[in-house]
Amino acid sequence: MYLPPFANYNEPKDGNPLKVPEALIRTEARILIISGIFGDYGLDYVQRVSENSLVAQIGWGMTHTRVYHVIANKPESVYVTNGDIVDIWDRKNGCFLIVVEEHKRYFSGGGAFWLDGVVDCEGNILDIHTQTYDCMSVEELSDKSGLDLSRVRRKQVCISR
Repeated sequence: MYLPPFANYNEPKDGNPLKVPEALIRTEARILIISGIFGDYGLDYVQRVSENSLVAQIGWGMTHTRVYHVIANKPESVYVTNGDIVDIWDRKNGCFLIVVEEHKRYFSGGGAFWLDGVVDCEGNILDIHTQTYDCMSVEELSDKSGLDLSRVRRKQVCISR
């Protein structure tokens, strides 16, 4: 299920409490109510990735969105990555792949950068396909950021600053 952004949920009207967009998911084990109460913009996106689990994206306004894996029989969600979900690919081994845009990271010495890429269900970066002018070798980006980019097959990658 896709939920569009809810910009109108930011501002209280007539002194009433803020509305929080929710998703109701029924699995064979439970009924889950997913709510983005801690985000600036609430729940942006929900997609089922297996019979008993889903991916939820929570908007955080000017910083970045956060993506969580929610499993029906576990009491808490698992943080996977950040960035805007473009697509989710299912894999046979139970781990899914998330195509993200504007995945925010930091250089070791400070300063943010963003990348578009593919991340697995454990948050590992598998590919970087940002189309910008600020390009470097995978090794250089790894050295500057401390990121584990050993799974990225491209020799050159680009980022946005």
